[in-house]
Amino acid sequence: MTWFLIGGVALAAGVVGYLVGRHVHANAESAVGYLPAERSHLVDLVRRAHRALVATSVTLGDPPITALHPRGVDRDIAERAEALARLALSDGRNHVINDSAPTLATADGDVAFAVVLSAGAPIEASGERVLDELRALAAGLDAQRRIEREGRRSATRLAKLEQHDSIESASAALSDAATRMVDAPAAVALRDGLSGTPHILAVSGGADRRLLGTAVAPNSTVGRAVDGETPLAGFSAEELFGHFRSDRRRREDAGIAFPLNDGKEGVGALVVFRQPKAVDDETQAALQRLAIQAGPFMARLVSIRKHELRAMTDELTGLPNRRGFESALSTFRGDTAALLYLDLDRFKLLNDTHGHIAGDAALQHLARLLRRGLRERDVAARMGGEEFALWLPDIARAEAIDVAERVRATVEGAPVNWNGKAIPFTCSIGVATMPETTTAAANLYAAADAALYRAKEGGRNKVELARGPRQPRATDV
Repeated sequence: MTWFLIGGVALAAGVVGYLVGRHVHANAESAVGYLPAERSHLVDLVRRAHRALVATSVTLGDPPITALHPRGVDRDIAERAEALARLALSDGRNHVINDSAPTLATADGDVAFAVVLSAGAPIEASGERVLDELRALAAGLDAQRRIEREGRRSATRLAKLEQHDSIESASAALSDAATRMVDAPAAVALRDGLSGTPHILAVSGGADRRLLGTAVAPNSTVGRAVDGETPLAGFSAEELFGHFRSDRRRREDAGIAFPLNDGKEGVGALVVFRQPKAVDDETQAALQRLAIQAGPFMARLVSIRKHELRAMTDELTGLPNRRGFESALSTFRGDTAALLYLDLDRFKLLNDTHGHIAGDAALQHLARLLRRGLRERDVAARMGGEEFALWLPDIARAEAIDVAERVRATVEGAPVNWNGKAIPFTCSIGVATMPETTTAAANLYAAADAALYRAKEGGRNKVELARGPRQPRATDV
């Protein structure tokens, strides 16, 4: 009977630990009220297993739980059991009082147990076994409490994460949470909304900001983690991301990538920059739980971003459309910039002569040419038909004119290949700049468009500069 009850205690502790872990993962707040009732049952099982008068469990920060023999027990005996349990909790040692009410207490971590055996119980023969059993149970409940605490912390992190409505701010919050957990640099990589290639969207903890915006190679550690289900370790920057970085003094040369997914599809990875052997198993498990919990939310943001990008992207060329272009300009807060309007010359003739498919090929070819010369902060867009635009923030007027001339010359010297034939074409460009043309970015559109019209009227295949507010027209002088 005794061994049956002891086995029941161990089984109950394991079941409660599993259920509470699952319950905390789903709803950390309600788990607080779930645990004590189960622990009361466990404490009573302990008392019955040892045919004890009293069994007491004391946990750090919680009220004690005591089970008494049905026939009643003196209050002094119950209080002594609690006091001895608290002593074991404070010093982590075994304690035994062998008198008319034999009392044993032990602790593990933040949990202690004490029992008061019946008078005359053979404590010399069974004391060590009883203490071992109580310590094992205390260790199980202490592990359960750690799961509960981590579950509450994870739920709090997730709640904070879900306060962010942009993919960039949520990525930064997730990276910051990982940094606080391990006191090390961290990063978040997420799939691009259109290409599907993972890019680094956030870094924290002093990680190299040059990583921001960089693509992750599919066969790298992080790339494989994005497509997988288990954490992967990398031992160099090249191994982690698939591209080499020469600064060997930095801390981002090794790390662990934790997959972010919605349960079906991988959307990214949470990366912690630290030698894998320096991250203990418990911390790795906590990071993995964080990634598992954050995965579905980050997947929703990736899906939202994908639809937003599709709505702002020209399907034929892959460049931003007018809506995407205007969205990019709306965030500009500087004083110096340039807007270039481009229009393919005699595009209708190209379509009529070679067909609309050849015309589409010419538009795609022009888009590729424009992409090649872009700085990271520049934006090229297809505004509609054969009309394109280039947004060049933080650029001087003279440099903007130089860029326009280079674009015009590049287009003229790079005919599109169609059905084995090189089809030449040219473009006309209108240039408007801040602050010379206008001091408001919104006014650049009309000015650049008017300059483009003059370039067309002036013979095509040329660059025309928009007039400033004080510049008179030729007919006015």
